[in-house]
Amino acid sequence: MRDKVESRENHQAVDGIGVTLIVFSAVILAFGIWAVWRIFDPVPTTTDDLRVRIELVRNIGLFVLGVIGLPLAIWRSMTASRQTREAILQGYRVERQLAFTDRQIAATEETNLAKLLQDGAKLLADNDAANVTAGIATLSVVARTDPDLFGNQALTLLIDFVQQKGGEGHTGANIKRAITALQTAYDLRPAQVADHLIFVEDYETSARYDDYETNWRLVRGARTCTYVGGDFAGQAFKENLDGFRFRHLVFRHCDIERMAALSMENCSFKRCRFKEIDCGSLTRSTLKDCNLSGVRIVINGPIPDLRAGQNYFEPESPPLLVGCTEPVDLLAILFQGRPQPDDAVF
Repeated sequence: MRDKVESRENHQAVDGIGVTLIVFSAVILAFGIWAVWRIFDPVPTTTDDLRVRIELVRNIGLFVLGVIGLPLAIWRSMTASRQTREAILQGYRVERQLAFTDRQIAATEETNLAKLLQDGAKLLADNDAANVTAGIATLSVVARTDPDLFGNQALTLLIDFVQQKGGEGHTGANIKRAITALQTAYDLRPAQVADHLIFVEDYETSARYDDYETNWRLVRGARTCTYVGGDFAGQAFKENLDGFRFRHLVFRHCDIERMAALSMENCSFKRCRFKEIDCGSLTRSTLKDCNLSGVRIVINGPIPDLRAGQNYFEPESPPLLVGCTEPVDLLAILFQGRPQPDDAVF
């Protein structure tokens, strides 16, 4: 409103000045016409008299043009100034409108995210598996948004769901979906919204059923995460593993970048693939039927006899021993070629 009043006042002031300049210019022009008429009355009789009068007319004309042109130039300058000021005011108005629009969009987005979070939480607590799936998908969207709004709250809901429903195994489809959602959010912005998670094998069920498997998966979003018993199957351990603890469990058909990166105790590895293993880690674990062709073996402790676990290497790609202080006979610690089930170590 204030801008409109100022603009109206500026228009009125400039328009008033314009009218005054027009009237003033008309008066000066009339004066010039009168002066010319007086100069040529009476009519000159000689050439010199005519030349003098023409020179006088020229000077008067220049004076009249100057008197008229200067106010007009001032008026045009004031008009341009008014237009510039109007453009600046318009820019301010547009800027305020954009800021207001941004606030409206932010408020709408916050409201929508709050509703998604509420709906996702309700669906996640439902007994119907399809509704739970929808809840996970909804919270997955919210978890990838601003943590200061509802992103971290969505992560917390997903982590609580995994801990409660998957505390003894990650075989359920919705458990896997929730863990995938946590991993996706973590890849976008690493966040730790829980202090500690722990997943423990159901030893009673494991003793009763031979085919019982936990199929653990790495759960992101906590400062520390401990797995006790059970197994990891067909997974890759290549990324940052800080905060993860592995106790008394089995790794089956897994791809492991560096064995030393695993914080483990009394674990076994069956048919796993490695890029690097070390003798220090081998004192806390066992390898069974693993192909160690081309693997780096870091000698940082006593070298165990890995033949007891039927571990081997292909003749064309022997492992690389790193840190050896004396020659090592590979055939004294590994089979060359995959051994037969009845092969024995004496």
